Amino acid sequence: MIEAQRVEIEALKAKLDHLIRRLFGSKSESIDPAQLELLFGDKPGKPEAPSDADAQGEAESNAAETNRPAKKRGSHRSRIKGLDELPVQSEEIIPDLVASDPEAFERIGEETAEQLDYLPPRFIRRVTVRPKYRRKTQRHLPPVVAPAPVTPLLGGLPSANLLAHILVGKYIDHLPVYRQQKIFQRSGVHIPCDLIIHWLHKSIELLEPIAQAIRRETLASDYTQIDETPIRYLDPGTGKAPQGYLWVVNVPGGSLFYHWGIGRGLEALAECVGEKRTGIIQCDALSTYTSYRKNRPENPNSTSWPASRTYGGTSMTS
Repeated sequence: MIEAQRVEIEALKAKLDHLIRRLFGSKSESIDPAQLELLFGDKPGKPEAPSDADAQGEAESNAAETNRPAKKRGSHRSRIKGLDELPVQSEEIIPDLVASDPEAFERIGEETAEQLDYLPPRFIRRVTVRPKYRRKTQRHLPPVVAPAPVTPLLGGLPSANLLAHILVGKYIDHLPVYRQQKIFQRSGVHIPCDLIIHWLHKSIELLEPIAQAIRRETLASDYTQIDETPIRYLDPGTGKAPQGYLWVVNVPGGSLFYHWGIGRGLEALAECVGEKRTGIIQCDALSTYTSYRKNRPENPNSTSWPASRTYGGTSMTS
């Protein structure tokens, strides 16, 4: 009896020592969880058999754990906006076993999986057929045929959708023509670069009246903001890249337009906004604006030019 108690005490001391080193010792002294499993195993003595109450409690605990809803994994769906507005394309997959003998099965539910898919642009040949008719009793009259659909480029092959796609790719997404050609080629259609450029130029000519209307609307305001940005441009035949300027004329909260010029002197500014511009121009301290102000007609609302007003490095001339 005394010997058994001594063995049990020694075992308990060993367990306590290992636990202390596990909790407070250095990493080199930490023990593997498997060692703790050995310490708290069946040795040195067998554990007592669980009572009926303990067994019932353990069973209830296991049942509660089983019925607990699984924790949802993190989803990226909440970070993507506009999913609910997308068209839905559904596909139902029937197991081969059910498809071979459908009368032997009944449907009891379904599993649903959702993906965000992307269908790249594809080309189609849009063929418009216009039947010709003639009067049975008046065959001497000309045939009757529906008018041809309106096309952006007279006698051209591209549709309005294709031209709009090329324009957006070039001037909104900043895709050079040769890159767009590669994209089209992956869709199975090879369009020469020079032909795409020709379509671009013709489309820009069609948009010229809209650009001029925006320009007139902007310059009609009595308050505009103007600035110029230096940009290098290619000059074929010279082997050089001279510096030009992209002028931006803006009405705060309204319209704006861009103007390209090879200089930023008085002549370039007059070409951009006109020689007899009236109203207030907000600009920087470039001497061109001062010269332009002196050459303009006097303000009809005053007998002399008011002095320029400068706020934070910005000159307001009227």
